[in-house]
Amino acid sequence: MDKDDDTHHSQSTDGETPKKSPPKQIRITNVAEFSPLTSPTGGRSVPNAADGDPSTAWTTGRFDNFPNFGNLGQRADGSGIVVDLGSVKKISRVEVQMYAGQTVEVLAAAPSASSPASLQDFPQRMSKLKDEGKRLRVNLNKPVKTRYVLVHITKLPPEGPNSYRGGIYEIKVFG
Repeated sequence: MDKDDDTHHSQSTDGETPKKSPPKQIRITNVAEFSPLTSPTGGRSVPNAADGDPSTAWTTGRFDNFPNFGNLGQRADGSGIVVDLGSVKKISRVEVQMYAGQTVEVLAAAPSASSPASLQDFPQRMSKLKDEGKRLRVNLNKPVKTRYVLVHITKLPPEGPNSYRGGIYEIKVFG
C-alpha cells in the first residue's frame, strides 16, 4: 500500500503546474476589415472571416507586381481583420485559418480602446510578424486583456504571375 501511495504522491508533485481548464471560445460580435490608410478591399466578404464556416473567406483585392499590397503608399500599413469581442475579455489563444504564404501577426488593442483604426491603436503584440502556413495558433502564457484583436497582414501570397491576393478563412479567439 505504501508503494501505491508513493506512486500517486509522485504523480501529483512532479513539478508541473496544475492543469488549467481548457480555454473557452469567445463569441465574436463584429468583424471589420483593417484598412487604415484607404478604403477596404474585401467588401462583402468581411463577415466570412469569423462566420464559423472554414470554407468561406474574407479575401483582399488583387495587387500587382509586389506582395506588400502592390507597394502602394495607401497600403503601407497592410490590411487584415479586426474582431470585436463586444467587451474587454482575457485572451489566452487565437487561432487563424488563412491563405498560405502570408506574412502576418496578431495584435491587440489597449483595454480602453474604442473603435481602433490604426496600427498605433494595437500596441499589444500577441505574435511575431512572420510568414505563416495555412494555420496560425497563438498561445499566450499570460492572457491579454482587450476587446479588439487584429490579424494583421503585411505581405500577400502569389495568386498568379505578378499578382498577389490574401485572405482569412476563420478566426477564433479563446479566453
